[in-house]
Amino acid sequence: MWKIKLTLLLVSTMTIMSGTAIVASLPMIKDHFAGEANVDLYSRIILTAPAIAIAFFAPWTNMVASIFGKKRTLLIALFLFGLFGVMGAWMSSIIGMVISRLLFGLSVALMMSLSLAFVGDYFKDEERTSYLGYQNTFVALGGVVFMAGGGLLAQWSWQGAFYIYALGWIVGILAWRYLVEPPKPKPITQEEHKSVHVMRHWPIFATALAVMSVFYMVPTQLPYLLHDVYKMDASHIGFLIATVTFVSAVTSLFYARLRRHLDIRSIYTLLFAIQGSGFIGISFSKTYAQFNSALILVGIGVGFVIVNTNSWLLESAQAHERLKATGLLSGSLFLGQFISPLLLYFPTTLYGIQETFRGVGVVLILVSLTLLWKVLKHRYGRISL
Repeated sequence: MWKIKLTLLLVSTMTIMSGTAIVASLPMIKDHFAGEANVDLYSRIILTAPAIAIAFFAPWTNMVASIFGKKRTLLIALFLFGLFGVMGAWMSSIIGMVISRLLFGLSVALMMSLSLAFVGDYFKDEERTSYLGYQNTFVALGGVVFMAGGGLLAQWSWQGAFYIYALGWIVGILAWRYLVEPPKPKPITQEEHKSVHVMRHWPIFATALAVMSVFYMVPTQLPYLLHDVYKMDASHIGFLIATVTFVSAVTSLFYARLRRHLDIRSIYTLLFAIQGSGFIGISFSKTYAQFNSALILVGIGVGFVIVNTNSWLLESAQAHERLKATGLLSGSLFLGQFISPLLLYFPTTLYGIQETFRGVGVVLILVSLTLLWKVLKHRYGRISL
C-alpha cells in the first residue's frame, strides 16, 4: 500500500509544479520578450494560463476516464504533462508560450481530478483525513524544491525551469507499475439519481475558486514587487516565496489532529484570520526578513485551506459522483488561479501591489469575523450584539 500512497503523492506534487517551478523566471521572461505588445499582462498570464484550460477541461475528466479507465487516463496525462511542460522552453514568442501553457493545462486537469478521486477510492474515514494532511505536506515540500530549484535554474536561463516538468515522465512509470484500476461504483437506481446532483456541492466549488484566487496573489504579484521595487534577484525571490510552501508543508501535518477538535467552518475561520494577517504584513514589509515573516503567516493559512476544501468535498460526495465532483473542484481551483491576475490587474495598477495586499487582507479578516459569528451562533444559539 505504501507504494500506491507514494505514487499518488508524487502525482499530486506534479500538479503543484504547474505554476511554482517558473515563478522566479517571470520577470526575466518579461524582459526577454520586452519588445512584444502587452508583455506585462502576458508575462503574468503565463503562470496562470494552464488554469483556464484546467477550469474548462477538469469537469470532463469523468467522461474521459469512463472511456479509457482511470489508470490509463492518468498515464496519458503524465506523458502530456512532461511534453507540454518542457515545450515552454522552446517557444520564440510570448503568445506561443501562452498557447503551450494552455495545452499543458489539459494534462494537469486530468491529473488533479484523478489523483483526488483515487484517494476517495483507496482510503476511507480517518485514514483518508490523515492521508490528505500528508498529501498537502508532500505537495508543499515539493513546491519548495521546485520553486527554489526553478529560481536557481533561472540564474542560468529563463528556459531552465521548464525542463523540471520532464519529471512527469518518471512519475508516469511509477503510476504504470504500482497503481491499479479501482472497481467501478455500484450503479445507482433512477430514484437515487434524481435525488442526488453533483452541483449541490456548489458552496464547496465557490469557496475553492475564491480562496485560490486570493492565494495566487503571492506567486502572480509578489515577484514583480520584489524584483522591480526591492531589486531582489531570482534566487532570492524563489527562496522567499518558497517560504509559503514550506510552512504549508509543516502546517498540513496537524490537519488530522485539528479536525478532531474543529469542524470545517471553524478551520476556515482560523485560516482566513491568519492569512489576512499575513497579507496585511506583506503590505507593510520593506526588508527580506519582514517579507519572510509575513509569508510565514500566509503559509499557515495555505497549509489548511486546500486540504480542508478537499476533505469537505470527499466527505460530502458519494462514490458514484466522486470523479465528477473532484473534476469540478479542480476546475474551480484553477479558475481561481486564472482569474487572480485579471481581477487584480487594475487594483495593482491604480493603487500598487502592496496596497492591494492590504485591502485583500482586511477583507479576509472581515470574512473570518463573519464566520466566527456564525460558528458561535450555531454553537451557543442566538447572540446579542
